[in-house]
Amino acid sequence: MKTIMCFGDSNTYGANTAIDGERYDWNTRWTALLQKNLGFEEYRVIEEGLGGRTTTFDDPFNPLLNGAKGLEYALATHRPIDMITISLGTNDVRSHFNMSVPGVLKGYEKLIQMIQIDSYVNNWKMPKILILSPPFIDDTSKCPFVLYDESSERKMRDLIPALQKFASDNDYLYFALSSVAKTGEDNLHMDKESHRKVADSLIGIIKEALK
Repeated sequence: MKTIMCFGDSNTYGANTAIDGERYDWNTRWTALLQKNLGFEEYRVIEEGLGGRTTTFDDPFNPLLNGAKGLEYALATHRPIDMITISLGTNDVRSHFNMSVPGVLKGYEKLIQMIQIDSYVNNWKMPKILILSPPFIDDTSKCPFVLYDESSERKMRDLIPALQKFASDNDYLYFALSSVAKTGEDNLHMDKESHRKVADSLIGIIKEALK
């Protein structure tokens, strides 16, 4: 049995783009579709998405959203793990953080270091790392979430190629969600069809990496 943990924010959680606070059901969100498509006999997909999650930054509005803290608990709960997908950064570029793209990359670097240390200390094989760069923030002027502005939009467009280079430089697997996904009514969360496309796109990458 191969264990895949999907660690991310609201687009990993499956936030419904049309209804604030609601979640797409098991037949819609990409993590669940990935489990169905891979099958239940050889693969186990763990959903570890949380709306509002950052890479490593404390959110002044919610102490639960620091990704480093969340990852620490998730690793302790689910190890050993064969692959971890990481899809974060959307919340890091919110205006009140004033975070640069290199700062977001540092967040990714810290999370992966945590995985490496956890693997070493607990004497289990280092999981494959699959970085999923987030979808674009399409138009913040139409986004109902007030903490996003034009700088967020610009930083996200710079973050996607930066994450691709980061993955390549460190021999991590990489896939750009923006290559198949688009956001829906709130201009932030993926629509239903995008969830299906993401799940379909990841099957070959995962099977090849874990064969």
